[in-house]
Amino acid sequence: MRSTTSDDLGAFLEGRDVTETEWLTPERQHEEAWFLGLRMNAGVDVAAVEREFGRVAVGRAMEVVGRLKVDGLLSSDGKTVRLTAQGRLLSNFVFEEFLGMEVLTA
Repeated sequence: MRSTTSDDLGAFLEGRDVTETEWLTPERQHEEAWFLGLRMNAGVDVAAVEREFGRVAVGRAMEVVGRLKVDGLLSSDGKTVRLTAQGRLLSNFVFEEFLGMEVLTA
């Protein structure tokens, strides 16, 4: 489950409860694990994501990682995946590549 504050500034300033919640599917959780992890300097711990979502899901994501490494947007030592300097500049493009991965997580 993800909770966010509404974009309604007026309601927020009036003190009304404007929290919005959304239940995330396992596939959406997997996508978010990648793009939220890539926002951190430490990057994504591949083994941790595999424990959480399974080998098949991580295998599909690693295909994306491979393509983005060739483009110079990601780096990986096999254990951790991080944005490169160029990847930071184009991070929205990088994150989009992890959306809609057609994989059943398990």
